[in-house]
Parts: sequence; structure tokens; C-alpha cells
Amino acid sequence: MKTDVIIVGGGIAGLVCARQLSQAGYTVVIFEASPHFGGRIATDEKSHTERGARVLHDWPTHPLHSFLVEAGLQFTQVDYERTEIVDTHGNPLSDLEQDSVNELALEFAGALQETAEEQPQDLSVMDVADHVLSQAEELTSTERQVIDWLLSCRELETGLNLHQASYQALSAPDDLLNNDHLETQDVIPVGGMQPVLSHLARGLDIRLSTPIATVHWNTEKPSVITSSGMQHSAHAVVITVPVGALQNNTVEFSPCLPAPYQDAIESLKMGAEVRVTLDYPDVQWHEKPHFFGLLSTDKPAFPQLINHWPTEHLPRLTAVAAGRHAELFMKMTDDDLIAHAQKAMQTISQSPLPTPAGAVVTRWGQPPYINGSISAVPVGVDPMVRARLAAPLERLIFAGEAATMHHPGTLEGAVYSGIAAATYLERLL
Repeated sequence: MKTDVIIVGGGIAGLVCARQLSQAGYTVVIFEASPHFGGRIATDEKSHTERGARVLHDWPTHPLHSFLVEAGLQFTQVDYERTEIVDTHGNPLSDLEQDSVNELALEFAGALQETAEEQPQDLSVMDVADHVLSQAEELTSTERQVIDWLLSCRELETGLNLHQASYQALSAPDDLLNNDHLETQDVIPVGGMQPVLSHLARGLDIRLSTPIATVHWNTEKPSVITSSGMQHSAHAVVITVPVGALQNNTVEFSPCLPAPYQDAIESLKMGAEVRVTLDYPDVQWHEKPHFFGLLSTDKPAFPQLINHWPTEHLPRLTAVAAGRHAELFMKMTDDDLIAHAQKAMQTISQSPLPTPAGAVVTRWGQPPYINGSISAVPVGVDPMVRARLAAPLERLIFAGEAATMHHPGTLEGAVYSGIAAATYLERLL
């Protein structure tokens, strides 16, 4: 059977692209290097813990909304405003203190933006923050802890050490959708992300555990060669593997990619993220908050804890670290990481926490075909580098969270890029 399109990479961008093309009548084959599809959306089979993205944003304007609702999936709202901030003594902030935190957060964000706009060149997020803090009136110890917590949360957005992350890129507007007039929510699928992936993958031709070694692209009939030496041809090839894998030359392009594409791949950075999910016999913390924010006398290693009780009715907490702390955590053993996470979780507990009934440790930065959490633009690099990577190269197209200007570095960005690639190929083929 002839193949119209080959997709290299079975993450959500590849699945979305393949489904749209298949529904339009094209024959599509996905080659995925790992033993499972989904990429950085991964569910632990034993505990059903989400190792990667777990939240769908901008619901119901999300591009997968109609497809998933029609498939019968149900969803639970996640409310980031239901974040309980805990001080260094383990005490939740009062409503008045919480209001002060919100006001300080708005003032700090405005000062960051104003300072960045005054600079003649791009600065790192940390450089902008240091400039703002050097000009600010003397802060109380609590105010400084709040600022450090806000900065640590920024690391969760990029996965990068804030000394490396571009402020210009982090603050760039997203012009795809202007839904200010619409009321949207953040949701998680009941049953986790695996049903989302399964519905997207249903009926698709996915070749698992089949790494692609070489892509011959500069021809009317591009082809790929697997690591075992098998050659497959099509009318177009879509590359959705993470930038981190491309930087490690896991895929060779013949001929070499033009300089703008190679430069785009090399200039982006992959962030690092570590997650530690611990299950307990019962809930020994406040049940209602969806998240806990942990203040610290130093920049918090785990600035955020996810409370799974209100959304999944599980006595489970997940500690998330990114950037510089994640880089350090990568070198630790699972036992040491669990101990660090348990210590952070103890701060919100109303009594001594027992030994966890189960634990899942995830290091986004080590899998051989991923090599990082999400892509990010480092300081000094033009944010438009993502658009250059996404520009079709005749019958070769790059897609994924790195190859989009719309919600880059997110699940939604990957979805939009998969749709854009499929739409382009429907016009081309």
C-alpha cells in the first residue's frame, strides 16, 4: 500500500497530525522510537500517575474539545486560583496575607515587564528580576520569600535556570486566539491522559520501537531509513521528535538541513523537570486546595505541590521541580528524591506523614529520545526562531511544541502545530 505521509515521532503532535490527514483520506504511517506512543504525555501503568502533561487549558476552546467530548470522555476542572500558600512554618497564609501576595505578584510582574522594555537588548529573566529588586524599597522577609517563590514558578514555565531563560521570549504575546471575551477553564480528563492518547491513536498505523536513523528529504519522494536499515517512502515527511533528540543527532538529514533550520534547532534549549508523586494511606493535609505553594528562606526546590484529592479523589501529592534544582535532582537516587519530596510535603501536613504507600519519580531530561522537558528560548535568541523551524521545507515539515509560536512549550502548542502541519499537507498533496 502506498504511503502519503510519514510522521517521525508518536507524541501528541504526531497523533493529531496523523488523525487529521487520515480523516481527509490520506495514508499515514507513524514511526515511534520508544515502546509507547504519547511522547512527553505519559501515564505510569501501575499507579496511573501522570508523568508529563495532565491539564488541558482553554477549555472549551481547546482544539481537541469537540473530538474528545464526542468520544465520550469526561473532565474535571482544575482551578489554579485554589492555591494555598504555606509559610516557612507550615502555616497557610490568611486571606489578608493571600491578598497581599496577589497584589505583590501583580506589582512584580508589571515591574518586570516595564524594566525589560527599557533595556536595549534581551536579558535573562533573572537579570530583569535582579534589576527590579535592586531598585525596589527594602522588602520584608516574607515579601522576599514570595518573590523567590514567584521566580521558582517561572522556572516551571520554561524548565530552564532563570539565568538562561529569555525574558523577551517568556513575555511574548500569543496572537493565535483572543478569547478574553470567553470564559475558559483548565481541566483534566477523568481517567487521566491515556484515554486522550488512545482515542487519538485509534485506527492509526503506528510502528512502535522503530527509531528513524536517516531522513532523505530533498526529493519529490522523500524517504526514511529505520535503525534496522528498512527504507520507507512517502510524498511528505513530518518530524515531530523533540528538539533535544534532534540536537543529539538521533536523526540524520540527507542532505543537511538549510542553515536557518539547523540554527533554529541548535539555538533552542531543552528544560529539565523532576516530578515525585507519593501516595499515602489517607489525606493528612487540607483537602480543598488544588495546589500548594511553598515559601522558603531560600529559593524553594519544590515551589509547587499538586493535590490530587479534589480532582481525582486520591490521597496523592506530586512535588514538581524545574530549572536549576531539577538539574541537581537529576543526579540523585530515587530514594534521595523521595526523601526531599517527603520533607516538602511534610510542611503542609497536619500530622507526621507516614511512609508513602507508593512512589513514582520522573526525570524529564534523561529519556534517550526526548532529552528534556520542554523547549525554551535562551537569552539573546530571537523568539521567532520557533516560526523559522515551523516553516515548511517543501515536503519536509517540523511540528511539535518547539515548532510553533502559539502556546510554545505546551501540550496545546504541540496540538496546534500538528494541526498546522496537516493543514499544509492537505493543500500540498
